[in-house]
Amino acid sequence: DSISSRNCAMTEVAKMLKCRKILADSVPMKIVIGDKVVEGVFMENAEGSDINHLDKGNKLLMANSSSFESPEALQQVLDLQVLDFICGNTDRHRGNMFYQFEGDKPGKIKLVGIQGIDNDCAFGVLDFKKDRHMNLVHPKDMKYISKSMLFHLTQLTEERLKLNLSHYEISNEQIQAVWDRVVMVREAVEKGWIHEIDKDHWEKVPLNRMDHGNIE
Repeated sequence: DSISSRNCAMTEVAKMLKCRKILADSVPMKIVIGDKVVEGVFMENAEGSDINHLDKGNKLLMANSSSFESPEALQQVLDLQVLDFICGNTDRHRGNMFYQFEGDKPGKIKLVGIQGIDNDCAFGVLDFKKDRHMNLVHPKDMKYISKSMLFHLTQLTEERLKLNLSHYEISNEQIQAVWDRVVMVREAVEKGWIHEIDKDHWEKVPLNRMDHGNIE
């Protein structure tokens, strides 16, 4: 399986769950070089601050704890948490996310969104029912899920998932593992491990209480 296919397939899953903006888009493309057709991937430039490249004046350097009290950003963080689990992406950390801020003065900076990049480790066939994995939040530890994510997750069918992912270099075993993880998240909601939050109640779950993806 190619790295590029994994990135594109994860974008496809995000598209199905209507949360595409939390990932930098990766789409397959073909270009002609001379008399040859070369297949590749177009990867969208992520928007926001990169923690690995902080130049003077970067908004992330002007942020404080209150900057992260953002309902909009919290929903995106939790949506990315679910998306990473479903896709088996075990390499999410602060360095492969971009942070989008509004405001231009210290004390007035506000986090308004995030975008995940470098989804190369997605779609491994791992037994998430038995094992916990670094940088991956298990449904038992998720605590919350957005109303929109839950809705689209329950609307997703196994047939549609398999059909849409069949266009990428993802094995049948890997695709089945994705569906198994979808079911795991649904069951965690049904058992009360994960609580649904609608847009009017995000302020009750402050972002700065999150620890390694969990909300205590």
